[in-house]
Amino acid sequence: MKIKFFFLSIVLALFSCENNQSCEKDPVVENRFDLSGSVQKGPYLLGSTINVIKLNDDLEPSGLVFVTSTYNDNGEFSVSVDSASPVLIEGYGYFFNENTGAVSKSLLTLRSLYFPQTETVQNTRVNILTHLTVERVKALINEGLEPDQAITSAETSLVSQLGITIPEFSISSRNASMNLQGGDNDDNAFLLLASTVLIEAGRLRNNGTYSDSSFQEFLNILATDYSDGELEQNNKDLIFEALITINPVLIKNNMAMRFMKLGLSVDVPDFERIIDQDDDGISNLEDNCKRVSNPLQENSDGDGRGDACDDCPDTPCEKDCIPAMPDGMPSVDTCVELCDNNNDVEAGLDSNFGFASASCSDYLQGAVCSHGVSSILVETGYGHWYDEILFSLCTPKCDPLNDTCPSGSHCFPYKFDWNFNDGGYELCLPDEYFPDVGEGQNCAYNYAMHACEQGTMCGWYIDSYVAPENYSPWHARCLDICDPAAPDSCNSGTCRTDLFPDEFGYNFGLCEPPLGGEGELCLADGSCNTGLVCTVLEIMEFGNFSECRPE
Repeated sequence: MKIKFFFLSIVLALFSCENNQSCEKDPVVENRFDLSGSVQKGPYLLGSTINVIKLNDDLEPSGLVFVTSTYNDNGEFSVSVDSASPVLIEGYGYFFNENTGAVSKSLLTLRSLYFPQTETVQNTRVNILTHLTVERVKALINEGLEPDQAITSAETSLVSQLGITIPEFSISSRNASMNLQGGDNDDNAFLLLASTVLIEAGRLRNNGTYSDSSFQEFLNILATDYSDGELEQNNKDLIFEALITINPVLIKNNMAMRFMKLGLSVDVPDFERIIDQDDDGISNLEDNCKRVSNPLQENSDGDGRGDACDDCPDTPCEKDCIPAMPDGMPSVDTCVELCDNNNDVEAGLDSNFGFASASCSDYLQGAVCSHGVSSILVETGYGHWYDEILFSLCTPKCDPLNDTCPSGSHCFPYKFDWNFNDGGYELCLPDEYFPDVGEGQNCAYNYAMHACEQGTMCGWYIDSYVAPENYSPWHARCLDICDPAAPDSCNSGTCRTDLFPDEFGYNFGLCEPPLGGEGELCLADGSCNTGLVCTVLEIMEFGNFSECRPE
């Protein structure tokens, strides 16, 4: 009976309050709203912690916290909040690094001040820019400004304090409205620019090494520094150094690849139209030398690259150019796209993919950065010895058995980046990289990567005559590439898989060389075709070998 009486009392009380206009409404229910948004540093990953902290009249934590987490890899969250007072939104989680194309190894905290509106459903975002302005907005409000005025003042001034855009740039929306995944407009571009420049500044501040903890420290230092509305000059200088260091193509490709993986069909904000990395008064998007100041934009060969940054000013090339090497190779100006392969090491990454290769304009179409293996050869003047000058080129992967390289290039049969987990791969290289040294020709004169013509490879052959005075039974010859599944497809001999100069796991074979002809290896018994004689030749760097020569 006591239980029934207690239940009846509650029902009567509720009924009487519902029908009594003088009853006070529950203040918690009255101020409740649903807050949704996202935390964007690349952006944040699924499961990142979101704290919505109620603030008191002094904009300090009141002790009431509403907790949720991001529900996807877009950094999105949703939470019910019971507060009419300002709140501090705090995101804590792993993020995608736009500069390296990799997920962070440590957690990052970003914050934003939010002043609730009257709607029952509200939206906001947390990002690098909102983090930097939290303390400045607080200071301006404490000085007497209304929240809207304080936010506008702090955000507008921050643009000039960072100093990373062209002078005429200005923001047209609130920082909390900017969206990395919202398409290509100037405000979203500014957010991406600030995000990537500041993480690069953190790397420079940390002696050239990416560190999540160092980046967090730097952000917090900047936020505190900016609380008075003015960044210290040493921080400004570091940010400007980072601006001229970043690689816009790499960053945009990293973001495009990230969006593809997230299933987002949106354009990456193009911040090149709002920056001027060489400070010559021309935005990157319109500048024909993005990193070399050339206000007059001279361009003798009309190829879109200014003379000030064109290694071949008389040879039109869409991207880069390797100048002709009269005593080496290539012997003519060669159009290529160069890339920087050192940034993988700087980032401490375990793979060569997604970082150096992202600096290639055709990265999304499968181009990779050859890690310093592609080279040109320069005659040193000492016999047939050559020096290698290393370059890293952007180029597609290929299959020597099915050469589908673009026009003007062919599949280069040597393994690139063989020391990485995938076992290496072959790449397309310009035709100028292939000398006119055909099947059966001697490649010991320059046993380097560029010793044989297209469709052949410098291999080691042992089954031919070896004179007593020869130093080694091995003979370096240009051998036709063949399919081991069709061993009888060679013009001479059979297709073999034991003639390679290294053990990098090639998926093709090499044909045995022709024997007995002029310039070819001697037959196993030391004989040659009619009119030729097996002659011992001496090459200082490579020892002696025997070859058929005219009598």
